[in-house]
Amino acid sequence: MPDTSTPSTRIFITTEDPLLRARDAAAHLSIGVSTFWRDVGTGVLPAPYYVRPKMPRWRLSELRAVIERRPRTSVVGGGRHDR
Repeated sequence: MPDTSTPSTRIFITTEDPLLRARDAAAHLSIGVSTFWRDVGTGVLPAPYYVRPKMPRWRLSELRAVIERRPRTSVVGGGRHDR
């Protein structure tokens, strides 16, 4: 039987670019899981790939791209850690 799937519906998993669960993706971004889901819902983070129904996954490379696009900020004086 020939492969009738289109490239946009096929998900390729490699060790260089693994698919992460929400919990692992949030940990990679150093945020909580609820914050992670909020950011996905508001479009700050990319939409998931659904490997199966109720099984969302995110590509590590896409999450790294979000980190790279974020502006770098620094706290100069007045922060809680100045004491």
